[in-house]
Amino acid sequence: TEFNNPTGLATDDKGNLYIADTNNNAIRMVTQGGYVSTYRTGLNEPTGLCWSNGCLYVAESGAHRVLKLKDGRVVDSIGGGPVEFAAVKDARRCTKTMTKLYDLSNEESEKLGMICGGENTVLFIPID
Repeated sequence: TEFNNPTGLATDDKGNLYIADTNNNAIRMVTQGGYVSTYRTGLNEPTGLCWSNGCLYVAESGAHRVLKLKDGRVVDSIGGGPVEFAAVKDARRCTKTMTKLYDLSNEESEKLGMICGGENTVLFIPID
């Protein structure tokens, strides 16, 4: 397998390595024995990866969403829809007057709710 702009990395509980093969629009898996296989294709510029609770989360930057994969199949997605697009569009209008920074690197980030990336920042949108 020839990689084309590999970006994100993640490992699972068995020690397999997952690589976001961004320009090939795929996720590759490398076993501990060094065998390379294709875990998922047909993505739109995958970049960041994270393994959690038996699932691989993929930041699909070309589609502006995060995918949740289990056994190579999409089981859920966050973002990329009209609601998220409208939220980011609205946020761009008010970023100069309404700004709040959040540390998304700790446990508290799990309690925040929905977040959307835009303008190289992260916007928190409270969901009632």
